[in-house]
Amino acid sequence: MNLKGRFLLFKMFLACTLALFALSTASYATETPNRKAVPIHIKANQLDSYNKENKIIFTGDVIAKKAELTIYADQMTVFYRKAEGKEAGQGEGADQVEKIFANGHVKITKGKRIATGDEAVYYEAEQNVILTGNPKVWEGNSMIKGSKITVFLDEDRSIVESQEENRVEAIVYPEK
Repeated sequence: MNLKGRFLLFKMFLACTLALFALSTASYATETPNRKAVPIHIKANQLDSYNKENKIIFTGDVIAKKAELTIYADQMTVFYRKAEGKEAGQGEGADQVEKIFANGHVKITKGKRIATGDEAVYYEAEQNVILTGNPKVWEGNSMIKGSKITVFLDEDRSIVESQEENRVEAIVYPEK
């Protein structure tokens, strides 16, 4: 096979790998018809609550789980909004998570995929995760990295962005 043919094959394989990652995250939407009913379970060494600011800071070996999605970090800040007509602690649905900011040794897993970075922001309503600070995503031995990676959990797509000094890089191994 000539060089042009190999390059075309590589591009097709890379596109398929990215599509598989995006499709597997899209399965989250079909697995969980009412995502808002699925709780986010968070464990940490310490919790600091700031009720006036509608945020909670978890510190030390933090693990947040929602269905198949798991986020690990040194620290997580959960931003929430109080449901109208309810006070905090008044049963299910009193508060709605808006976003989770994770920093320090961030690792995100979902199925066979692993993503890492220095920081990540999970947006509940948009169902996406934005990784920054040397972000990388693995599926098996294949890896993609850039300056910023956005994973759309309900769609069949991801965006890997670069900067001049940190271009997008992909290492793709064919399946055996």
